[in-house]
Amino acid sequence: MWFEPWDVTTMNVDPAIRMDFEQVGCLRFCERIQGYHVQLTKEFSRSFDGLQAKVGTLIFLVSSQSILSATDIDLNGEEWFKGMEFNSTDFKDFIKPKHRKGYGYVVPRSRLQYHHSKLLEVIQMYFICEGRFSKVHHDCIRILMHFNSKKALNLLYYLVRILCNMDDRVQEKGNHIKESLFHFSLTKLLVIKELEKKEKSW
Repeated sequence: MWFEPWDVTTMNVDPAIRMDFEQVGCLRFCERIQGYHVQLTKEFSRSFDGLQAKVGTLIFLVSSQSILSATDIDLNGEEWFKGMEFNSTDFKDFIKPKHRKGYGYVVPRSRLQYHHSKLLEVIQMYFICEGRFSKVHHDCIRILMHFNSKKALNLLYYLVRILCNMDDRVQEKGNHIKESLFHFSLTKLLVIKELEKKEKSW
């Protein structure tokens, strides 16, 4: 069904991965996650127009700054998203030595070195939120480079863009949206932050 963690438990299983997240300023986001609400995300995705969203009677702006306020993810790095070019030369360091020649747009996960494979799995759960774990695509490679300090990525910009993509897909499909919903935790955190501004509780 969905592949997102309910809380920070997934992060705490491996101290090395927890440290990777902490070093790039993403641990606080994971620690703030306390479950999610599917209907909330449905309302968000059906109303979001790229600038603002409506959940119940709450109308609020969605931007890099609002995501920063809700998640405390560090604001730095390159503004990059799927489809943009990037130099993946450094990615060869993540691949097992015997597979470093001739890798392409998609790399089987089995060819990644153990730590990088496990780190990417957790990244996919918290940030990419898709269930394609057997293959590694270019967007996964670029985010992995960020978490390994190869090249900083502006995750706030990435998250705004990925929310726009989700909402475009949901609004195209009408009532058949189950496979297009994701980032439940992020949308809930955005709503909670807006409620706090209005001195209201969840």
